Amino acid sequence: MGKTIILIHVLFVCAMRHVNLTITIPEELRERMKRIRINWSEVARRAFEEEVKRFERLEAVKIMDGLRTKVVGWSGVDEVRRWRDSRSTPR
Repeated sequence: MGKTIILIHVLFVCAMRHVNLTITIPEELRERMKRIRINWSEVARRAFEEEVKRFERLEAVKIMDGLRTKVVGWSGVDEVRRWRDSRSTPR
């Protein structure tokens, strides 16, 4: 089965510059896509944007997890208990 190369025009909103991106898909998929009147560039742009956001969220989680483990001797549970105890003590 052959493959078709599609040139997709992608708009990166943050930079407001246009770039071209070439992807390769199976020919059978291209034929099926031709029957549907959709802006495939927009579909691809949204998919790329969502995938980048997903990756960025995973990276942020890794960074936050790393920050949590770097504080030696500190316990969030102990800190909350101290805070609650200090508030419940009559003044």
